Amino acid sequence: MTQINDTLTSMQAGITPTRSKAQTVTYASRTMTDQEIDNAVRFSSLAQRVVQMPSEDMTRKWREWQADAKQISAIDEVESKFNIRGKVRANIERGRKYGDAYIYMDNGEDTETPLVPETARPLRFVNSLRPYIMIPGEIEDDPMSEYYDQPAYYEFAAGSASVRVHPSRVVHYVGVPRDDAVVTHQNDSALTAMMDDLKNHDSAMSNLSDMMFEAKIDIMKVKDLMRRVSDPETEAALTARYQLAALMKSVNGMLIMDMDDEEYQQKQLSFATLPDVIDRFQIAASGAARIPRALLFGVSAGGLGSTGDLELSSYYDRIGSMQENDLQPCMTILDKMIIKTALGTIPPEVHYNWRTLWQLSDKEKAEIGVNITKKYVDAVTAGIFSAEFSTELLINELTEAGVSPGLEAAYADFTGDMHETDLEIEEQEITE
Repeated sequence: MTQINDTLTSMQAGITPTRSKAQTVTYASRTMTDQEIDNAVRFSSLAQRVVQMPSEDMTRKWREWQADAKQISAIDEVESKFNIRGKVRANIERGRKYGDAYIYMDNGEDTETPLVPETARPLRFVNSLRPYIMIPGEIEDDPMSEYYDQPAYYEFAAGSASVRVHPSRVVHYVGVPRDDAVVTHQNDSALTAMMDDLKNHDSAMSNLSDMMFEAKIDIMKVKDLMRRVSDPETEAALTARYQLAALMKSVNGMLIMDMDDEEYQQKQLSFATLPDVIDRFQIAASGAARIPRALLFGVSAGGLGSTGDLELSSYYDRIGSMQENDLQPCMTILDKMIIKTALGTIPPEVHYNWRTLWQLSDKEKAEIGVNITKKYVDAVTAGIFSAEFSTELLINELTEAGVSPGLEAAYADFTGDMHETDLEIEEQEITE
């Protein structure tokens, strides 16, 4: 009796586990070595773009702190001093390349103790570590620990000594998480799942490039060729004859032939369908990389009436999702330490928003501003909100929408000055 698995089968058509070739296809593990990844990123411009583009886009516009002007200036100064933006970009790139990347924060305290930003000393330095410098320790298997399923500690060599570091002092960025990372202590490179698509594209382009040398080939048919080349003197004479023929053709554009012994032909390859072949390989590679083809290969968007805005918007949404869901959580303690170093405390109202990569035109910003303003004007006119209540809401929304950057801070300064003026008037009236 034949056992049929729960899959596509047909006894009548002979599509059975014993006969169907498709049912023998399976996925096998193939481990990419770090050397192979290094070679791919160094020598394949496509693999290099796949690794670098998201890391550059995640930090290109960086972030916008929400605080008063003096606090923002102090925070920006700390970020500039420690080159936070550049080190985060390098960390993301290394994480996408190797699977894991680390930033080490030092404030002069014992590295084995937890880093508590609220009571910690200011930062002394921040380093984005090269691969293999940081070694993850045992995985925390206590479900009651905040570091459950993560390394309980890290180690790196400092000179001749080994330094153990508490995980709160490390920003660990993961390229592609693996469920069995608790066993391997190694997550996946972003290239692992898409390497076949990248190699298929590069191989196809290399083969098409070689075809250019075969695009036009001259063919000369010679009577009794094999018998003639068996004699060294005749072979030398034939070689000299066709070298002279090639020289005359290139110089004078003329080919002289023996009418009885020689026949000339020319073979030409057609490249009419090659653009379609290239397009298919580019589409497969960009789909695997989840980067729009227009950005990855620098080609214009195709399709009737297509401007590429949908693909670009989807890609920017993905970058925003990676910033909020992958990057921001692992940077929580580092961000608090930046605020602590800049301000001396960590005010709860100080936070930041990632700047969007999608840039609105001046016309679009103006239309958004008109719509937002009209919404609140209508609410005040209808008596739903008071003008005083709506003013702060309107200013906040205009600022958050990017229509009027700095409007919220300017309004806060204006109301503060008005409040101080009112107090001075009240004090003067009391004195009089």
